[in-house]
Amino acid sequence: LAYFMSTKQELVKTFSKGIIPPFAMTALFCFLLLAQPDFGGAVVLSLILFFMCLIGGTRFIYLFMAIGVGLAGALALIIFEPYRARRLVAFLDPFADAQNAGYQLVQSIFALGNGGWFGTGLTKGLPGSIPVVTKDFIFPAISEEFGGLFGIIIIMVCLNVFFEIITVLSENRDIFNRQLLGGFGIMYIFQCFLNIGGTINCIPSTGVTLPFVSYGGSSIISSMIMIAIIQGVAAKNMEQNAIIADDNDESDEAFQDEQHEKAPVQTVRSPRMVVGSLILVLIISGYYIYELATFDTSILDSAYNRRLGKMQEQTKR
Repeated sequence: LAYFMSTKQELVKTFSKGIIPPFAMTALFCFLLLAQPDFGGAVVLSLILFFMCLIGGTRFIYLFMAIGVGLAGALALIIFEPYRARRLVAFLDPFADAQNAGYQLVQSIFALGNGGWFGTGLTKGLPGSIPVVTKDFIFPAISEEFGGLFGIIIIMVCLNVFFEIITVLSENRDIFNRQLLGGFGIMYIFQCFLNIGGTINCIPSTGVTLPFVSYGGSSIISSMIMIAIIQGVAAKNMEQNAIIADDNDESDEAFQDEQHEKAPVQTVRSPRMVVGSLILVLIISGYYIYELATFDTSILDSAYNRRLGKMQEQTKR
């Protein structure tokens, strides 16, 4: 996608050559992901395509059409796959089917409520009660033992990593590198949003991992490759800026205007991506704070709470 957007600038605004090729290629990869099935991965890939097209200059009318097609496709997948419909129902009311479809979310809510703002302490939670806790639902397990304040710190760290990606992007002059890093930034921030938002019941759960936190070989390897490429571009930026700065120092006054064009690039973050990321972070952090502040502790006495016995034992001690 980065190569297409950087080398086909004159075609990006056209439909036949600027929209169909990248959308067709992305649809192929989404189909392969859905065949696994990996609905969350397909969602992330679709979001990367959409926002890279937005950054690349694709016409808004085509993007609105893509949104309509994407929503229709998502609705069809939910209708024809019963487990996705159950997951959506569980998102709307997890306690309605707390033993089956809503079990994972209910245990996650119990973990968040049990941890509160300051946590139960290391090893004093019950992360094993949450299904797939080491991958999809690692965030509530951490929040239970370390507290809601630590959970907010994790969200802020994710935002800071995204800002660093955008900083490296904005310091680079190469169109391909800018598109590539833009895609990486979108992928990272949406993975964080989908994972944390799903575990705190802010959005439906998609099964996306939390980068560098969730357990998983492919997730860790792909995240490390992403950061390695970003670090390589950042190192190249520093090298080029140092060379240009040396050339500017050695040049005489007759060539000042020419050399001025080669001056080191100032850091100017992409407004669209920064504003969009801030909105995502505000949504999940605001909902998370609201959920902790308004949490009804009486819910923890529910018979579905697997950590109830451990809580009672700690109270006696």
